[in-house]
Amino acid sequence: MSPKINFPRIAIIVIIFSLVLIYPLLWLRMLSDPAQYTGADFIAFYAAGRIADNEGAAQAYDLNLQQKYQEEVIGRKMEPEETFPYIHPPFVIPLAQIAATYDYLDSFQRWAALMILLLIPGIFLLSAPVSDLFSRTEKLVFAVSLFLFFPVFQSILLGQDNAILFLGISIMAWGTYKKADWAVGLGLACAAVRPHLALFLLLPFVFQKRGILKWFILFAFALAVFSLAYAGIGGLEGFLRILTVSGSGEGYRTNEENMINLIGLVSRILPSLTPVQIRP
Repeated sequence: MSPKINFPRIAIIVIIFSLVLIYPLLWLRMLSDPAQYTGADFIAFYAAGRIADNEGAAQAYDLNLQQKYQEEVIGRKMEPEETFPYIHPPFVIPLAQIAATYDYLDSFQRWAALMILLLIPGIFLLSAPVSDLFSRTEKLVFAVSLFLFFPVFQSILLGQDNAILFLGISIMAWGTYKKADWAVGLGLACAAVRPHLALFLLLPFVFQKRGILKWFILFAFALAVFSLAYAGIGGLEGFLRILTVSGSGEGYRTNEENMINLIGLVSRILPSLTPVQIRP
């Protein structure tokens, strides 16, 4: 009798190997096309890192400087609506500085490596709660599937900082599984890289699990102190000021049509609407 063929396992193996081959090709294609790599979100992180190196971290939110450094990459004069504003918290700037060098493409690749390094522990932490449900092989497939999930790859391809958010949510999930309030609070604080999402995730703990709320306040305060020490009052004011740019969605390039949120979804379904019309 011939052995029974495990078609689901074969399909999983084929899919994994296909993605392992396709993703590097898409990455190389993007790096070979100036229109793609200069139009990626990373250019905002690059400009912030270069500004912090040359002008000081407090100036990272200066829109005129951001436009200037992005023009150096593109090699031409830019209009404000073509400029990617840096709308991320000050505690992300040190990572941008680590990645940013005079060579933009080299910086892009270094940033991608940093984000992958942050994704790896996040994947392991997120895999922990399923360890009692899956076999070792199934757990490995689950971890690989997380890493090869297209939105994860897209965040690397576009040079985003979603790996920080992913790490925060993973720490939060692991803390919930281990009943460790401090870890849930730490994860929520890391998720503050997207302040609106962190506040949404925090909302249930305002009314119960006050221990988690206390840990969140402690870790969030630590990040705020670090941001203040690193970027100064001017940097914090610049961050709050530039959030209004993101909030209005007008005047600068924010790539909202590509975001995985309600505004991005409506923008793709109804492209004739402006961000101001979509917002309540």
